[in-house]
Amino acid sequence: MQGRSPNLKTDLDRVALIAHNLYTSTQTGSGVDVSGRVGIGIVKLKGGDGTGTSPTADVELQESSDNGSSDAFATLQDIDGNDADFTQLTDSNTAAVRDQEIFIDLDGKERYIRALATLANAQSGGFVLGVELICVPKVMPGAKS
Repeated sequence: MQGRSPNLKTDLDRVALIAHNLYTSTQTGSGVDVSGRVGIGIVKLKGGDGTGTSPTADVELQESSDNGSSDAFATLQDIDGNDADFTQLTDSNTAAVRDQEIFIDLDGKERYIRALATLANAQSGGFVLGVELICVPKVMPGAKS
């Protein structure tokens, strides 16, 4: 990152791993190529209370070297070495559970990452949720290479 200091409002990449929407069944996000990004990334889960009969949503982050072609997606680790999964969403979440974040080291990950939201008992109502990666590109906009 040469040329200037990053502007955290305009220079960060924001990538939807699962678009913010109402879901009634399991959602598998598309693999996102993170090879053009560096450092520590933040993955944010924005969720609401589920509706239905005892609904749950389990959201985890996965990685693969080739977007699942021959290297199946597997659970990735956060910066502390723990599985990168969020606290389960239910029909009665606290504010802290509705708005969660996980920090991941993009330099030490496989080329592709994705989010997987496994929903149960949500068919009659569902969950409003979204998962977003916020990170630094290898080349900052306006930077001289």
